[in-house]
Amino acid sequence: MKSQAATERLNYLINLYKLSFIAIQEPFVKEDKIDSFRVILNMHGCFANSSNKIWIFWKSSLNCNVYVSEDQMVTCKLMDTTNNKDLFISVVYAKSRSIGREDLWRYMRIFASTIDHPWAVCGDFNCILKEEEKMGGKPHKLRKSIPFFECLNDCGLSDMGYSGSNFSWCNERKEQDTIWKRLDRMLANE
Repeated sequence: MKSQAATERLNYLINLYKLSFIAIQEPFVKEDKIDSFRVILNMHGCFANSSNKIWIFWKSSLNCNVYVSEDQMVTCKLMDTTNNKDLFISVVYAKSRSIGREDLWRYMRIFASTIDHPWAVCGDFNCILKEEEKMGGKPHKLRKSIPFFECLNDCGLSDMGYSGSNFSWCNERKEQDTIWKRLDRMLANE
């Protein structure tokens, strides 16, 4: 969000797809600037989590209540004011080290046990589920994926799939040292 070009691209996407809810991970801007971005993006409400790693914006067509906010996950209860249907959406920005993600898996399990509504979870989980989700570098050890896989199973969450590139992250090193991974995903309960 530091550059004007990034803000213009985001505004273009909001208008093109008529988005009523957006989340930004790692805005690289101080939290006290969020309200000025809310105005620039023509949004009704906004929220930054305690680590300032997740920003959420919504339009007035949605009744959005921030339900839970942790350093790696923000969960909102959304109600579409046109049809009075509600759902929960969690935006994730997971820690890069597996030991740091243990709290996230615990938060997700606790939340899953307390709701009986549609729930979508999206964001950067900093973890892959299978070997095909990584290219380059050392081979992926599947044991590293077990805590994430178990969390999804315990929470009743399924991957919603994707279109576009097979990978959402790159270490941006020289060709022989380049590593690609699919760290971002959208999950949902039944």
